Amino acid sequence: MNQIVNYSEAIASVQDGASMAAVARRYGVSRERIRQIVRKANIVPPTGIDARRALRDRVSELVLDGLTDQVIANHLGLTRLGVAADRRQMGLSEGGWRERRIELLRAGVEAGESIRQIAIKSNLHPTTLQCFAKRNGVVSLHGRHRDLSFRADLIRKWRDAGHTWEEIDTLLSEHEGRPNFRGAAYIWAKKYAVDVTFGRAGRHAAELVAAE
Repeated sequence: MNQIVNYSEAIASVQDGASMAAVARRYGVSRERIRQIVRKANIVPPTGIDARRALRDRVSELVLDGLTDQVIANHLGLTRLGVAADRRQMGLSEGGWRERRIELLRAGVEAGESIRQIAIKSNLHPTTLQCFAKRNGVVSLHGRHRDLSFRADLIRKWRDAGHTWEEIDTLLSEHEGRPNFRGAAYIWAKKYAVDVTFGRAGRHAAELVAAE
């Protein structure tokens, strides 16, 4: 059954690399009808490898926009299996969910958040997100305190601001998104950043000794 041809959509599909035959099938009209529409719009459709490259680029864009294979296939006048094959060749997940989650993780890590904090904020299970982050090479500065200097600098800043160790336990829990037992910050500092436990005068003396 013939459908009313949406000129702008048909032209956009051809510009994106879809064949005129595929677009014609979508609307139930002849290829010649689509060719006339494209010609009247003074559009020169890409051909050969250029058409293939344009189509793959458009598929990639739509995947990263969150569209499913079937929706992309309908939009471009392709088969779902064809879209899925192109998507897999480009290493993309259906709907771009994996790519968006990696982007979410990296943005959170760059902002100084822990994986647990990112998970809670995004309504995801912390363990699931931690496994996902590990598989995709995203490492939080808080992951078992891999970058010890980052945590030490936080504690040092809070100590210099006059906070007690009990207050620092609370601040650290809020910052990292997980509870700390009483005295956890002090015990950690004694092991990994002992100068932080000296107080200002003691830290200054330790720095002088280290400089010598």
